Amino acid sequence: MKTEKNGVTIIQFENLSQSGLVCHGFSTRLGGVSQGERATMNLGFTRGDRRDVVEENFARLAQAVGVDVEQIVFGKQVHGTEILKVEKPLPMDGVLKSSIQGYDGLMTNVPGVALLTYHADCVPVFLLDTKQKAIAMVHSGWRGTVGGIGPKALLAMQQAYGTNPADVLVGIGPSIGLCHFQVGEEVVKAFGAAYPFAQDFWRKDDVPGKYKLDLWGIIRRQLQDGGVPEAQIETSGLCTMCDTQLFYSHRKMGEARGTMAAVLALKEE
Repeated sequence: MKTEKNGVTIIQFENLSQSGLVCHGFSTRLGGVSQGERATMNLGFTRGDRRDVVEENFARLAQAVGVDVEQIVFGKQVHGTEILKVEKPLPMDGVLKSSIQGYDGLMTNVPGVALLTYHADCVPVFLLDTKQKAIAMVHSGWRGTVGGIGPKALLAMQQAYGTNPADVLVGIGPSIGLCHFQVGEEVVKAFGAAYPFAQDFWRKDDVPGKYKLDLWGIIRRQLQDGGVPEAQIETSGLCTMCDTQLFYSHRKMGEARGTMAAVLALKEE
């Protein structure tokens, strides 16, 4: 669902909101102070914005989501499948600075710690263990999805926190949808080799040798196979490439864009 808080437009999930356990949100491009091609809510420090501008955008997003900007944790993503267990209540490098590299998933059971992943077409996956009070935030592009980063995050939560998949709520956020995600034969072959069911989630495109791929459907199926009940998985259904008035899209806009973020934190008692 789309929500506006203090002038900042974010996307939230009914299931996560109704749990009462977390603060969460996916940013749009609305509500910040960036200008030009990055207007207005650019959250990327490498997009050419002044640092103070991006920091102001972070402050506005944090207020809208309901988290402490000083407890946001993020890292440099590599389209991989590694999950980092976050145990410190504050980023060790200071506010909005990070030396974390090589992780596309973050997890924690520390209340107040706000996990953040960056996005501009790739799929944000929010996971909440309602019983053990643990969360994970995942950046799942096609490579990460082939590698099973969603199920790996689920398994990491099981190993670290004793998570039972039957207790997990999932939100699959805005990203490029089946309507626009055109891929080559090598991509569908990679999915087919890893997941026999994946053929149910692609179709031939009008362009010879090209296909349209449904990452949302594949991630949903992966998590269901991992034990998460279908009824506990909510998909936003919002395609970033369809609506570039609301979202940044790397596929459509190239480098002339800002960056969005997904944020998830356990509420403090």
